[in-house]
Amino acid sequence: MGQIEAALAPAFARKHRAGKVMLGSDLFGTTLEIAGAGVSAAGWPRLPIRLMAALLYLKHAFNLSDEELVARWSENVVWQYFSGQDYYTPQLPCDGTQIGRFRTAIGEAGVEELLKATIDTAVQSRAIRPAEFERVIG
Repeated sequence: MGQIEAALAPAFARKHRAGKVMLGSDLFGTTLEIAGAGVSAAGWPRLPIRLMAALLYLKHAFNLSDEELVARWSENVVWQYFSGQDYYTPQLPCDGTQIGRFRTAIGEAGVEELLKATIDTAVQSRAIRPAEFERVIG
């Protein structure tokens, strides 16, 4: 899972923004101000990449909507363990809309990285042979 987290982490790094120079006014007249500069720490803390990648995998493996996925996850101890949880918790892992935002944030390259990691793991655990990848059906 470290390979996946390392590959996807840059998509979630807080980025420095240059900001915009705007006219402002104060007690001494008009001034120039820089608005929106720096690195924002606003917003909810990010959920672990392992959790979100596992949710995305489970969503596609079981053909579930985002809302169905989070509801079933909250009831399934095996899914929670697969997602990196140490203890069962009967609460939703996130709002269903966060799964779509995660998918958008990682983009096509991130989804390909998840697929590559899944295939690599299947080959390493001998669940599938490399020869089975010689013919691709599209």
